[in-house]
Amino acid sequence: MNIKDGVKQRRQERMKQISQQQSAALADRPVKSKASNPSADIELGGLQEDLGSGILSFAGDSRPELDPEEVWHLQPKPWQGWSQPNSGTQGGGSNFRDEEPNWRMTRRDIKWKLAASALIFAAVWGMFRLDMPWAKEGQRLVTDALTEEMNFTAVAVWYNDHFAGSPAFIPIFGEQEQTAQRVVGAIKPPAYMPVESGRIVRTFAELHDGIEIAAASGAVVRNIDTGRVLELVKEPGSGTTVILQHANGRQTIYGKVDAISVQPDDWVEAGTEIGKVAVHDGTETGLLFFAMKDQGRFINPTDVIAFD
Repeated sequence: MNIKDGVKQRRQERMKQISQQQSAALADRPVKSKASNPSADIELGGLQEDLGSGILSFAGDSRPELDPEEVWHLQPKPWQGWSQPNSGTQGGGSNFRDEEPNWRMTRRDIKWKLAASALIFAAVWGMFRLDMPWAKEGQRLVTDALTEEMNFTAVAVWYNDHFAGSPAFIPIFGEQEQTAQRVVGAIKPPAYMPVESGRIVRTFAELHDGIEIAAASGAVVRNIDTGRVLELVKEPGSGTTVILQHANGRQTIYGKVDAISVQPDDWVEAGTEIGKVAVHDGTETGLLFFAMKDQGRFINPTDVIAFD
């Protein structure tokens, strides 16, 4: 508490000192007499200090401070008096004014522009009515300007040479002519056959989900394309089915395979051995089931692989 009282006391002493200095400065100023200057009574009479609140006020100004909201309600459109610099209304002394558009000058500008446009139109129309050499040249220039497309390439080259780069805010400058490339919708043929020297004995039209290939028993079964082993399914009495996942949503299925040499989640390159054609009842010829899926739908393998 003592610290706060000390600060308050020093503040009041400082304000009192400032008030005394200002009063002394006003006392040293020469003041005209009322006889020679009737408005002398308007001169500043002095400064009074309110030590309790620290507010300085003019002794000669005894008018109460007006409430801004009350003044606004009394004069809801104060800007009406701004056009009169010496107006006695509230806000009349403001330097801000509502500048109304100069309609006379605007109408004059429009008239001049219309007249110039009419003269240009009349000159071009008259030039196209003439059959003289200079008129023909003018007609050609006007026709080219209205019909031929602007050469933005030349402008872009000039801009690039002088300013080190085409402007990004003009999209056409960033466009570069590219050579069209033919898009082939067919699946890329694999580099390897599922089994060498195989012969199709049952077609896709018969099985509706794949083909059967006759090959020598124990022949090597190879992966036709790079992919990952998804699943190994053992089929009692017919060997194992190997399912591989390839890129672009394709799968290959190899059925009736023995001597499996891969495991689930193995990554195998194209041409990797995944097993051998199963041997049944000691016969020399075995059957390999082969199927292909594209986006979950069975497709005819002969449309992708050229079987001999």
